[in-house]
Amino acid sequence: MFKEYINQGIALVDKKDIELKEELEKIDAEDTSTYDFEIYLNEKGSYENHYLKHTFLKSGLIYLFSQLEASLDSISNRSAFLYKVDNKEVSRIKNTQIRNHDVLSKLKFQIKSFSSFDISKNNNWPKLKDLQQIRNCVAHRDSKVSLDNSSSEEKKLDDKLLEIINRHNGLTYHEFSDTLLIEKGFLINFSDITYQFIDETIKKIWDSKKHRGY
Repeated sequence: MFKEYINQGIALVDKKDIELKEELEKIDAEDTSTYDFEIYLNEKGSYENHYLKHTFLKSGLIYLFSQLEASLDSISNRSAFLYKVDNKEVSRIKNTQIRNHDVLSKLKFQIKSFSSFDISKNNNWPKLKDLQQIRNCVAHRDSKVSLDNSSSEEKKLDDKLLEIINRHNGLTYHEFSDTLLIEKGFLINFSDITYQFIDETIKKIWDSKKHRGY
């Protein structure tokens, strides 16, 4: 469903882009008194379409990560039930303050506490941690890669984020606007990684439960 949502959404934007380019060619071929105004409208439409595309991709990224969080939270609750963890212990574990306050680390701690299964052993865990950093940049810094929100020309770049951008296909740092750009292929790839990770985690916890005789 997520892939269809992304593919169909971007297809609409790409179709509109083709229409605008064809319209521009037609305007250039005609010498009319409204030429300047028509060019203005076309440029305005192109800008809006470009902005819509990147807004759509960023919202898709946030949705994908939210699905990961929700799925792991559900797995955490299910693990507590499957392994018959006492309600008071469940409450204690869920309210335990851990060194890393990010959601993935907290959910990892909960799942391991309830089931003894460490989800960070999965090969895709580092990629999901990268996804979390990308999501945080989009959600909390409006995709800005610089750590400095002031208007100063000497901005301090987020070196760790730049390393993540360079590590994955479909991510680009646009230096002029100091923003992270996301391509459709990145989301499609990470949707596969995310749902594979969730499926493997569920299977591992269930197999471990059966093996231990619960």
